[in-house]
Amino acid sequence: MDDIWLYIAKDSPIIADRVEQELIAAMRQIGKYPQSGHFRADLTSKNVRFRSVYSYMIIYDPSTKPVHILHIISSYRDIKKQLD
Repeated sequence: MDDIWLYIAKDSPIIADRVEQELIAAMRQIGKYPQSGHFRADLTSKNVRFRSVYSYMIIYDPSTKPVHILHIISSYRDIKKQLD
């Protein structure tokens, strides 16, 4: 998350703060409702779920307690490659 904030903050620290807060809120929601995300069979056959926030994907394992966040990655990157 630090890298995401720093990247966005180059242009706007205010927007970087907003994105960070939205990501944190989404992760809290995932913690409460781990089945709320969606599967992406086009990206992986692993038992992970996806939740998008702006142009970022939160990738997590819904079967762990607490939920394990595996990646937060820009949807512009090769997500499939990151999951291999």
